Amino acid sequence: MLEVNSFPGAWTALVKECMEKGIEINFGDPKDKKIAKEIVSMVVIGPKGVREILNKKLPSQVLFKGKQLDEYIMEYTREFVEKQKGLDDEDLQKHPYTYMGRFLFPNDQVNTTVEGIKSQQDSQILSNRVQMTTWVPEIDSYLSTSPPCLQRIWFRCDLENKRLDVHFNWRSRDLFDAWTANLIGLVWMINEYIAKPLGFRVWRVIDISDSLHIYDYNWNIALAVAKKN
Repeated sequence: MLEVNSFPGAWTALVKECMEKGIEINFGDPKDKKIAKEIVSMVVIGPKGVREILNKKLPSQVLFKGKQLDEYIMEYTREFVEKQKGLDDEDLQKHPYTYMGRFLFPNDQVNTTVEGIKSQQDSQILSNRVQMTTWVPEIDSYLSTSPPCLQRIWFRCDLENKRLDVHFNWRSRDLFDAWTANLIGLVWMINEYIAKPLGFRVWRVIDISDSLHIYDYNWNIALAVAKKN
């Protein structure tokens, strides 16, 4: 387990660990085999790091940033999901899925999460049931060519101080190209739609990946990051 209080520092430490200790694997579709170095990871990012996530403070080596990152964050809005619903399946702008889309349909898990935290406030009794999930077995296990990487978000409340610890569980994760953007988009969404309306702060992020990997086409630049840190 890695425990840090820096968002950029967490990424660079994970890149270093993956390049130095990662196991080389072949995976993916037989017609589109992928090669990567892989680790299993759990990282705890403290309050300063959470502020850096919300302020989009990125390591200089990250490629996914600027306008591209801002457009990606907008995928975590209700408006974007509604727009996606109106597109034809053949439309090139239509995504196979978005995380926000899975959180809102067929049931609004965002509102359910808000209500679950309110219930804990009212009773002053904690619950382990407040979570949001993405996986739809009848679609993602067999039919989808792009099933969600994120599996669930679980919330722990500090009722006295109105703080939220947010746990992310991933089945698969691209460390070099997606890790930072994923967390920025997700934490922004949680802050905007859950924490702020309740008067809470996102306090810590606990991020768990069953397969955190760097693809072979990024090995050279990732190795440079690892050697520098």
